[in-house]
This record gives sequence, structure tokens and C-alpha cells, in this order.
Amino acid sequence: MDGGHDTRNGARPTRRELRRRLVALAVLALAAAAAGAEETAPRTFTVFWLDENYKPKVNLKPLEPLTPQVRAVLALYAMRAGTGCPAGTWEGSTYVMSCMLTTALGLGRQCSPEHIALVKTWFKDGIPPLNLSAQGIADARAGSLDKVCQNVPDTASYRTTLDVLRVRQDGNQLSVRAVISSTDGNSPRFETVYALLPDRVVVRGHQEFHR
Repeated sequence: MDGGHDTRNGARPTRRELRRRLVALAVLALAAAAAGAEETAPRTFTVFWLDENYKPKVNLKPLEPLTPQVRAVLALYAMRAGTGCPAGTWEGSTYVMSCMLTTALGLGRQCSPEHIALVKTWFKDGIPPLNLSAQGIADARAGSLDKVCQNVPDTASYRTTLDVLRVRQDGNQLSVRAVISSTDGNSPRFETVYALLPDRVVVRGHQEFHR
């Protein structure tokens, strides 16, 4: 009828109904955007830790598939501290020992040629001073990474071990927090930011904290 609102199926919606539909669509769009942002937002993952019984644990799944750059960063930390390393054996002049993080990265024995080469290949501009002495810093700058690779079992009287390793990736930037303990009672915390470039890993920032 003329002048009235036809409420039968197929009738044109009123302005109020249109406003309601637009509001509902806007709410749905905002919810979807928020969900997408949450899924893509950088998250922090614990890669290595000690459980309540001080047993070492490794979890690389949140970072898979591992890029060569991320793998090299993790290999650096596995190089600088023990990550669950039972006593090994001597094979000629080579001490063969397995450590959990090094093994999980597919690098064979601790401080193997593959282990050292991976770090050296990607850290073309040098590594951060992760628990390094003055001599260790000099060795690292000279490219002698084999001299700063931790190859001491958990049973040694003096050793350094990784307590926890957490990473946060945001695009081509990787932020790493690590706590390294030694038998002399020191447990410094290291916070380092790396730029993951196509041909290298570059240290953008490095801080050391002591308790």
C-alpha cells in the first residue's frame, strides 16, 4: 500500500535495519582484524630450559621451519654453553660429546666442524660477547670460533651451562634472552637483538645483566 512499509519477504529494509546491519558488519570486521593481528603478532618462545628437576628440555617446533639464520643464532648459544651434555669419549685427539640443543639443530657432536662453520658462515661481522673473556673476545674476532666453543661435559668441575633460552621473532629481527650459569656462581642474563639479513646475521644490540 502507498505510504506504508511492506514487511513481506523481499521488501526493502528500513534505514534502521540498514544501520543495524552496517554496525554488525563493522563489529565482525573489527573482530576478524583483531584475530588476524593476534595470530601474526610476535610471540616469545622458550627454546631451551631446565624443568623442575633441572633436566634440560628443548623445543624447536614453534620456530619450524628453521631458517638458516635462526638456526645459526641458536647454534651460537649452543656453542657458548652446555645444553645438556653428558660425558663424552675421546676419539684420538677429538673429544666427542653430544649436547641436546646442538643435536636438535642437526649439527652432530658438540663443536663439530659443521657446528663451527654454521656460526662462522652467518656471523660474518662477528659474534656478541656471550660470556667471553678478553682472550675469548680476541679469539672470536680473529675467527677462531673453535677456541670459544664450550666442549665440557656436565660432570666437569668448571663448566658453563645454559639455563634458559627465549626467542622472539618480528620479521627479520630476532630478540634473544639467555641465562648462562657457571660453577663459579655467576649467572648473567644476556639480551641480544639480531638482524636476519639474506646473507648474514648482524648484532644490533647486546646487553649483559648480573644479579
